Amino acid sequence: MKKTLILLLTLICAFPLIAQEIRLQLTSFPSSEELQTLEKYNRPVTLTVCCSYPTEQELATLKHKSIKSLTLEVGYFPTATELEHLTKLSYPINLKLAEVFPSEADVRLINQSGIDFLHIISSDFPTLGEVGIFNQVKKDLLFDITKKEFPTEEHMVVIRQFKPEIQVGFHNPIPPGQGYANFYNSLKSPKVFTITDKFPYGDDALGMNLVEKSSYRITPDQQLMEIDISLLRQIQKPTVIELTMHPEFNSNYFSLLDQLSQHTLVLHGDNPAGLLINQTLTWALNKKNLHFSFSRL
Repeated sequence: MKKTLILLLTLICAFPLIAQEIRLQLTSFPSSEELQTLEKYNRPVTLTVCCSYPTEQELATLKHKSIKSLTLEVGYFPTATELEHLTKLSYPINLKLAEVFPSEADVRLINQSGIDFLHIISSDFPTLGEVGIFNQVKKDLLFDITKKEFPTEEHMVVIRQFKPEIQVGFHNPIPPGQGYANFYNSLKSPKVFTITDKFPYGDDALGMNLVEKSSYRITPDQQLMEIDISLLRQIQKPTVIELTMHPEFNSNYFSLLDQLSQHTLVLHGDNPAGLLINQTLTWALNKKNLHFSFSRL
């Protein structure tokens, strides 16, 4: 049975990007036949699977040569047996867990495992207890706060207790303004800002550039327009722009995208056949800042 695919949202600091990769997110582990359909596009695949850890039988499929990394979106920390299964895979393994609080035993298993990256989703600002337990994790970690509010000084007092190598994520339709730069700079951790709903505008780039150790992921519910280009080019921090709404794929659209060569671009589409048309492939050739994401095969 064909699996349902969901758009993959990958944070800029989560893992190294592979040039012109295909990103897929599945609700169950893929069959070998499904992965074989991707081979004709000759692109590396970064795969995200919800909502379980693989069994020994499913590991065979996950060893497919097209897969270059695996992210597991699961609602609980893995057992020792589940982690042992994952050690049989030769590429980077990342865990994305939402609203979970690890025990000391969970932390010990993660630290002893081959997991490369831990992405924790939190709908609220962390407590001191949460900061304390995550500070014990010895893997690359992003604590991603999806609450669309600016933190208060009371929140930031707690967030500053994260050890400095832990990345902290913030979500908001409004980028940090010039007046917030010193506030965020008091946090010495790397900061990952997801700008939702719309493109930055006005003098937003000025504030964004003033935040130290910052990177940005822009996820607008809008088409890219000529009016957006000038401001986006002013952003000097590492930036991923995820585009889900496209006009016709033609020279005019390609010209807009070409002006954003300093940023990473992720083009989302319904399926590879619909997006990887000959005209698009010809234009996309050798563009290392360009990646593709699909909702179905």
